[in-house]
Amino acid sequence: MKFTLREDQVKVIHEVLTFLQDPKAHPLVQLCVGGGKTSAIASTLIDEHFVKTLQDNEVIVFLVHTEVLARQAYETFKQTLHNLNYEVGIIGGAKLKKFQNFKAKVQVAMKDTFKNNLPRFKNEYKWVVKYAIVDEMHNCGAKQYRNLLETLITTDNTRCIGLSATPERRDTQATYPFRPEWTVMGLQNKDAIALKVQAPYRLYAPQLYDNKDAKMKGEDYDLEAMSATEQSKGDSSVLFNPNIKKALSLLPPNIKIKGLVFCINTEHIPVPKEMSELPDYTSID
Repeated sequence: MKFTLREDQVKVIHEVLTFLQDPKAHPLVQLCVGGGKTSAIASTLIDEHFVKTLQDNEVIVFLVHTEVLARQAYETFKQTLHNLNYEVGIIGGAKLKKFQNFKAKVQVAMKDTFKNNLPRFKNEYKWVVKYAIVDEMHNCGAKQYRNLLETLITTDNTRCIGLSATPERRDTQATYPFRPEWTVMGLQNKDAIALKVQAPYRLYAPQLYDNKDAKMKGEDYDLEAMSATEQSKGDSSVLFNPNIKKALSLLPPNIKIKGLVFCINTEHIPVPKEMSELPDYTSID
């Protein structure tokens, strides 16, 4: 699949490559949802720049934190990497095992699986990770993620490139190894809407529950990360995602539900009156 880069994407790639001329820099790309972080920025960096510099046993790792993102990135790279004469592999859980290819120079890797198996990869395949592209890099504040990147930088002199639409963190923990002065600002929401890269939307995010220390029982659902980006038939109803229904059923009885996160495409779905009266919301329209 051939594609033409937008002017803003060309600018981002140029700035990333400029930062990488500094041997200590690990650039962070801040780009809106739908702006092409994987399909355009990561693919072009890998295909037209990084693979040309690889020596024997050197690999490029695209780090993700869920199986869904791993499969999406894998399928994207299979379509967009044209200068590779080798395959793309996945390092992940049992569901992704059939996509493993340890001879591939580009590996889409779930960070926990990759971290746990890194000694084996180095001993058995003699891998040296030259580039680590970190998807959703705002998760790098987690201790295990930080330890993994620190290990790669220390042992392999790995160059890290972070991708995120929302790199800011509410806690004080730094998103190692990325620094604010290495940030590359790409297309942001309002400009993306003007270019019709995004549709106008309103995000309503009232507090989810009162007791923030309470733990859910059963399966591990990240309620705060779930959004109900619902498709409707043109009326003003907002349909509940079945995963949210299941997550709510797992909440302990002492939790009082105060609201959920709704993302409404205002081009197609009128905002219900009861939603518009909620106090906590962000409007991008």
